[in-house]
Amino acid sequence: MQINLKIDSELKKEAQDLYADLGLSLSTAITMFLKKSVMEDGIPFKVQRKEAANKDTLEAIQQIKNGEYKEFDTMEAFKNYLNNKKEH
Repeated sequence: MQINLKIDSELKKEAQDLYADLGLSLSTAITMFLKKSVMEDGIPFKVQRKEAANKDTLEAIQQIKNGEYKEFDTMEAFKNYLNNKKEH
């Protein structure tokens, strides 16, 4: 059976080069992917959308970029800082 796919030419070339290094043709690699999908009853790797950073995370990143952070020499010093911060 023959399947026709529309694939970006650069992606196709990169994939062909990769699989050639592995001793495989692009057709064989695609067949392996399909067989593995059937064996696992799904896509054989984790597919997820990259989670966007929330407001607090973005604010923390900006504070680090601005040099607004504390450094601790020991875990004990860090714990003391957190405990003191809770009390105030």
